[in-house]
Amino acid sequence: MPEYIGADGAAFNTKIPVINENADIQTAFKLYHYGENSSGLGTLNADSVAGFLQSLEDNKIDINPSIIPTSADLNNYTASGFYAQNSNAKASSGINFPLVPPIIGQPYAGLLRVINDGSNIYQEYQVAGIPTNPVYWRAFFGNLGWTDWQTFAQDGHVHDDRYYTKNQADNRYLPAIKYLNIRQPLLSSSNYTLSLLDENALVMIDNLSLPNTVTIPTNTSVAFVVGTQITVLQKNTGQTTIQGQPGVTVRSTPGNRLRTIWSSASLIKIGQNEWVVIGDLT
Repeated sequence: MPEYIGADGAAFNTKIPVINENADIQTAFKLYHYGENSSGLGTLNADSVAGFLQSLEDNKIDINPSIIPTSADLNNYTASGFYAQNSNAKASSGINFPLVPPIIGQPYAGLLRVINDGSNIYQEYQVAGIPTNPVYWRAFFGNLGWTDWQTFAQDGHVHDDRYYTKNQADNRYLPAIKYLNIRQPLLSSSNYTLSLLDENALVMIDNLSLPNTVTIPTNTSVAFVVGTQITVLQKNTGQTTIQGQPGVTVRSTPGNRLRTIWSSASLIKIGQNEWVVIGDLT
């Protein structure tokens, strides 16, 4: 009787005739090659050589990418393989392409690689429509659905408002830190109460003749951060007094008034309701 050529689990473990069956070599070869004693046009035995080769053919990924058409949805590309979008315009008409830069940008031509392991799907998109040539990736995990496209930040190009290189951050924010915000607020009954708009600013008090007052609010009214520094400048001849609302301690020497026109003082918050005034005082 025909028997397996090897033990269970052996490669190409196909039944072939035993010697005492007097089968010719062609029959033995057909059984080993095709898994059936015919011309090879019948059903292939998966354990035969031909069955193995057919499985390789059925499961191979073609290295020649399929072209992604206009208005394509990349969520539908779930079969393992390579897919190419060769037009920026066609990519812009599509859905779920990665955007360059992320969120606020636009789609571009590129190469899509898909790997499907039977449960999860992995996509990688190499952008070809712009010189920086970034690579994006995402995945589909069961009930979680598709993740957002992700990419690496590249130093040397202009980022959007979500992230910056060190030099870009310095150029964007250091001027705001290095230079004072200059304010000339309106007085109400010759008084002005500080607000968060005055934080780390130069506040110019312009009053021609009447004495006027700058009032520091309680922490409950305006929650300045401890360490806040506000500079008050007397811009005119009306003398400026610095005081606190009830509950606020203002420490100064020799007094709490600016001495004359163009005198100034720094108000520094040193506690929750405690400030020190340092400057040209009288």
